[in-house]
Amino acid sequence: MKPKTFHHASLKSPRLRRVLQLLRRRGLRGATTFEIARQCRTTRASSDISELRYNGFTVLPTYVGKTKAGLKVFRYKLWPDAFAANATPTL
Repeated sequence: MKPKTFHHASLKSPRLRRVLQLLRRRGLRGATTFEIARQCRTTRASSDISELRYNGFTVLPTYVGKTKAGLKVFRYKLWPDAFAANATPTL
C-alpha cells in the first residue's frame, strides 16, 4: 500500500494568502474556524491552516469550547515571528 501524500497549495494561492492576511491582522486574538471560513470565503479552513503549516508557518490552535450543537471550537494564531514583514517565505 502506498503512503498517502498531502496535496497542498503554495503561497501563490489567493485562498491561502487571504487566510494568512487575516491571521496577521488578528494578531494574538487569532481567528476561529468559522471566522476564517466567513472572512476568507473558504469552505476548508482547517485544511488551509494545515497548508500554511506545510508552507513553513507556525499556527497554534487553542481550544475555546463547544457550540450548542457540541462541536469543538478552536482559535488559530500565528506564532509571533510570522508577523514580521520579512517572515513571508519567498514565492
